[in-house]
Amino acid sequence: MGFTTELVVEQIGDLDWRLVEPLCYEGHTDTFEVRPGSETDFASVPGIFQWLVPRSGRYSKPAVLHDFLCRHGPEVGCNLADADGIFRRAMAELDVPFLRRWIMWGAVRWRSLIKTRFAAGPGDLPQLLLVSVAPGIFVVAGGVVVLVLLLVWYLIELAVAAMVAMLRALVPSVRVRTKPAVRPKVRWSG
Repeated sequence: MGFTTELVVEQIGDLDWRLVEPLCYEGHTDTFEVRPGSETDFASVPGIFQWLVPRSGRYSKPAVLHDFLCRHGPEVGCNLADADGIFRRAMAELDVPFLRRWIMWGAVRWRSLIKTRFAAGPGDLPQLLLVSVAPGIFVVAGGVVVLVLLLVWYLIELAVAAMVAMLRALVPSVRVRTKPAVRPKVRWSG
């Protein structure tokens, strides 16, 4: 089971690629072949999140398969919910790390549910909420810690600036004599 061929593509645009050879995936009961000529952008990750999930990686084959199943699902007997599930399973088979795999699955599931107005497998909603909310709590908590630390640092800077201003007011200016800098002479020979 899993991918039985390699991913061979050619670039056709800044972010767009075309399959040169078929990409075959064997599931538990079905086999899918992404036909040569199919187009992909690998993982459709918005730019703001590419620091967390780049467009390509260990999950490139599942992303190409998912693009194909989303575009041609009815032709090959695969609905959006199944395409999203196959995407997650294919990533697991390629050892994509657990958290990244579930975050990516959550992103494509939300897209599928919103696209179909929650008709494409609403039974996934509890899992989807867990995948979406739990990491969000950690991100918000981390943001609060960073905000508090930045505020403390800002207050320390204000205190130091006030002390420096007081010292400048109390201590008369001292002139420091310096020697003029010696400039090297450079000759260019041609």
